Amino acid sequence: MLKVAMVIHIYINLGNISDTELCEKLEILCISFDMKWKEETKSIDKIRAYLSKRLEDNSKLSDTLFIFDDIWKESHYKYLSFAKKSISTSRFKYEENGLNHHCIRLPKDLTYDEAIELLALPAAISLISRLRLKTDEDWNKAKDIIAKKSIKIKLAGYDFNLYGTLQLSVDSLNDEIRQLFEQLAVFKRVSIPIQSIASLWDCEEWEADLHLSEMNNKSLLTYDEEK
Repeated sequence: MLKVAMVIHIYINLGNISDTELCEKLEILCISFDMKWKEETKSIDKIRAYLSKRLEDNSKLSDTLFIFDDIWKESHYKYLSFAKKSISTSRFKYEENGLNHHCIRLPKDLTYDEAIELLALPAAISLISRLRLKTDEDWNKAKDIIAKKSIKIKLAGYDFNLYGTLQLSVDSLNDEIRQLFEQLAVFKRVSIPIQSIASLWDCEEWEADLHLSEMNNKSLLTYDEEK
């Protein structure tokens, strides 16, 4: 059965924390994934293993993109290896050949103000990464929207304009597909059979498939053709 599900992005700010504090953050993450174990454990290695197994066994969670922001301790990296997809920012240098992922180093002339401006932006970058912005005008517009914070709406863990950033993806759709997307509004993470979507949109399944694929490409939802 073809199904659709909402995209999962999880942002975790680390900073200058101890192993115990990191363990507590991972325990909270386990709870958010409805994970339970009979015996109480304070072993960060066991929690990492539990998370890794959970992501491997659950297809809905396996594509989760984790944003690990501001890692201070090199030793903490191994405890975050449960994430199959991740973007990480850190304050230390790694040898390129010592990693299994790509490093992007900050320019030496990066100013303090520029560094502050980039704070907490990995989550925003993950949301606009599929918009394929090409011109300086497009990038500057996106940057201005991300930086425009709302006084009325504040979300814990998101120090940028989350709703405005999502709106960028919505606005990139043409009028017809945008109206179809707005009909998919849900209040919790769910899986929806494509037959139901086609019925809602009053179209053939192949047409629904095309529209859902475009929305998937804009990071607005996750489209799983195999389920």
